[in-house]
Amino acid sequence: MPPLWYFGLIQLAHVITVNYATINPDKDNCINYESDYHVDRACECIVYQSLGGTEGRFNSPNFPQFYSKGIECILFTFIGDLDELVEIKFTDFDMMYPDANNNTCKDYLRLFLKLNRPEINENMQHNYELCGSMSTLQQKTFYSKDRSLIMEFQTTRPLSQQLTFFKGFRGFFRFLNAKQFISDGVKQSGTMCSWDFSTSKLSGKFFSPLYPQNYPSHSKCQYTFYGQPNEGTVYIQFQNLQIYDEGVDSCSKSSDRIAIYDGMNSSQPLIKYLCGIRNQEEVKSTTPYLYIEFLSDGRNQRQGFAANYTFQHKSHSNSPSYSNPDYSTTTTFNCNQYIESKTKHGIIMSQNHPASYPASTRCTYIFNGTAEERIQIKFTRMDLFFDGGNPNEPYDCDGQDSIKIYIKIDNDEKELDYTCGKKIPKMFMSNIPWMKVVFESGSRTQHSNTGFAFEYKFLTNYGITTGEQDNRKVCKFIYKSDVKKSGYFVSPNYPGFYPKNTECQYTFFGRNSEVVRIQFKEFEVDGITPRCEPKDRVDFVDFSNFDGGAQDKKMKKFCGQMTEKMREPIQSDLEFFRVTFKSNSMYEGKGFNATYEFVINEETTFSSPPKSLVGNTANTMHSSYIDNKKCYCIIFYLVLTLTIQFLTVCTL
Repeated sequence: MPPLWYFGLIQLAHVITVNYATINPDKDNCINYESDYHVDRACECIVYQSLGGTEGRFNSPNFPQFYSKGIECILFTFIGDLDELVEIKFTDFDMMYPDANNNTCKDYLRLFLKLNRPEINENMQHNYELCGSMSTLQQKTFYSKDRSLIMEFQTTRPLSQQLTFFKGFRGFFRFLNAKQFISDGVKQSGTMCSWDFSTSKLSGKFFSPLYPQNYPSHSKCQYTFYGQPNEGTVYIQFQNLQIYDEGVDSCSKSSDRIAIYDGMNSSQPLIKYLCGIRNQEEVKSTTPYLYIEFLSDGRNQRQGFAANYTFQHKSHSNSPSYSNPDYSTTTTFNCNQYIESKTKHGIIMSQNHPASYPASTRCTYIFNGTAEERIQIKFTRMDLFFDGGNPNEPYDCDGQDSIKIYIKIDNDEKELDYTCGKKIPKMFMSNIPWMKVVFESGSRTQHSNTGFAFEYKFLTNYGITTGEQDNRKVCKFIYKSDVKKSGYFVSPNYPGFYPKNTECQYTFFGRNSEVVRIQFKEFEVDGITPRCEPKDRVDFVDFSNFDGGAQDKKMKKFCGQMTEKMREPIQSDLEFFRVTFKSNSMYEGKGFNATYEFVINEETTFSSPPKSLVGNTANTMHSSYIDNKKCYCIIFYLVLTLTIQFLTVCTL
């Protein structure tokens, strides 16, 4: 019988000699007005037409299997309705790397973002040409300027000695309402991106030029805020900030930057410069006026910024928070409150509590923290009038006395919870430094219900009290064997609902010859098992033995409800291990509670795995060397269904 490596060679030969026929074009699906580009190039056309806010997925042929070589042309055409933009977001990307000599792409995906209508011709210049891997893409999300976007996919015919194959790409698309990206001020005549804002609209939004597309080169934009003389201040919150910063140590030295001045022009005192990538950056003037200047050079562009503004009256911006921890103390009641984080925690109660609250009341409590803070709300008492059934298990709160909790997602207020009756809600946490609580009572005057009480906190630790938090106050926590051999870690805001749009990393560092064991005691993370896909539509927990953010493909993600399999201990390969929790904007759950323990690796001691075994595949394979034995390994790169398998034959 032939040796095992012989069959490996036969399989490898089959992979190499596969027929790389081009895709048979279906020209009837192609849209053309005046251009015959698709005919001349023999393109196959795939069209995604909006039906009003449509979203979905796209992928290269055969994904996640390898794409064929010699594809002449595939056009992915996205067509939105009037007043819509197209957003595409890559979640997987694996194409041939650019040529080492001239840095050009042999296999490429070209993006046409600035189209007036859904067609291209031979004279049009693409905006981006993509190849390589996810790690080499400078950006993963792209936006059209108008209602259309086209991607052109082409692959070269293989060289006879080429043994490397690629999966292609996969992502999501959305059709967005373009009106949400229009600044709320008045555009200065004759300018591209300078705006004036007055108290005729007390709050609103403003953006960098072309947002959500990348800002143009050589931009110079002014945003001037005019409050009422001698009254109030201007409050700015940058929801998204992506400004190219050249790696400088100060934003004042960056060619692309935002400068903010405490007055009506740049001769007034400078408040700060902003650049780089930041979220929830806040600025507040000391006068009724504020002046913002945005500059860019001609070299590198990023997405820019999206920001909210609010003109605050003095009595509003300085309104005291209700923070008396003694329920029995009587205080002048303030139904509508704007609470800033100067008071880090306190208690809010309904009017007259613990006596009955008045009828026909609407109270709004707005919490606003600093950039790194999150607001946590924990109800301690809940007794609202409810005549729709069992008040301890209320089913429908419509028409009842109720409390609504709001957060912001992509600058829009979203209802987080709607509660009524006597059932105390779960503990909640905001995803950004803003949260709103609204209480409404009906016209009933005869009731004995005592209302509500809740505690609020402005937190920078996401409610996670173990480990060492990253000094930037992001949701990253480090656990070191030198500090503590065992303990526990939890999802943010546990045991309450975890916040939306949040990513937390838990990194474990053991000593030499140590591994870490993780065991989940409780697990409730929204998602569909076993694949926990697609990544931006489910919440999940994943694991990696690699530093630097690399994915560990041998480790399965966890999502959904607790199973017996999840209760089994998870052990790292070596002394390093990382656990990542990620939530989206759709649902929430209780999260998880897990224990960790650093232990001596009881298996045979292995030396560290090599950084690279085949090409650039260091982060996708695991290997070890056996002490005192000579091992001659032949590694074959095979394609078997959806999986890349490695066959290793050793002669001891």
